[in-house]
Amino acid sequence: MARQNAQEELKKRLKERGAGPALDELKRVLGLQNRPERIEGFDVAQLDGKHPVASLISFRNGVPDRKNYRYFKLRTVVGIVDDFASVAEAVERRYKRLLRESRELPDLVLIDGGLGQVNAARSVLDKLGIRCDVAGLAKRDEEIWLPHTPEPVKLSKRSEALKVLQFVRDETHRFATGFNQRLRSKDLYFPVLESVEGIGLKRAALIIKTYGDLEKIAAAEPQAIAEKCRISEAAARAVRAAVALALEDKDEKKKDFAVAKAGTSKRGKSSAAALADEAFAAEEKQEYEAGNK
Repeated sequence: MARQNAQEELKKRLKERGAGPALDELKRVLGLQNRPERIEGFDVAQLDGKHPVASLISFRNGVPDRKNYRYFKLRTVVGIVDDFASVAEAVERRYKRLLRESRELPDLVLIDGGLGQVNAARSVLDKLGIRCDVAGLAKRDEEIWLPHTPEPVKLSKRSEALKVLQFVRDETHRFATGFNQRLRSKDLYFPVLESVEGIGLKRAALIIKTYGDLEKIAAAEPQAIAEKCRISEAAARAVRAAVALALEDKDEKKKDFAVAKAGTSKRGKSSAAALADEAFAAEEKQEYEAGNK
């Protein structure tokens, strides 16, 4: 009870004091130009180049500034895995816009990654003529990387400055991963696989990574699926059955639309064809809105 009371009292005192001392420590230990009252963090999420996205989160005085959170659907790295290019694209798009709109720039840009990602961000900021500080926080050993430095900065695990950076880094990761998963859920692949009992997001991702598309999964032997994807043979049979049904439904849907469109007369589209077009448009609108929620 004494320990619990002490922890509650500590939380209360830290909240009353605010993040000021931690930000002062951060400026001192990293040699920053300014006290980092405004920090913006970037992270990248993807699955072998599929649906690459970057997240941007903003902190002001150690507190999340959620109205300034942003997503970026990356355009230059679709189909490839290139963390450096991904970071460069997100940073350039963010700060080109802030410069164009004459908006406030951050004191510190924090990248979820190591020296390569930090240097990529620094290069973009230099090209844009922005002089704010850049740092990276690598997950392994919680090392802090500064641009063009041979060795990282290592702080005590109890350091308040480190805790601020961890808070920012973890928030960028949560935000990017959540958006990436929502984009992936638009695909037919993931809902179909996750409909099988015992197959969650990670296992579904492994199956897709192993086979590439639903047709290849449907053609594979259950024993091979089980061995390659580390699931039971019963689950593998269920996966293959679910995929086969999904492909059948997809084919039937295509046939229905084809039949409806075939009702076009020489004078123009028939009512059936018009209804088919309306259905297609409604589906596209629904998918677009779902992906942008």
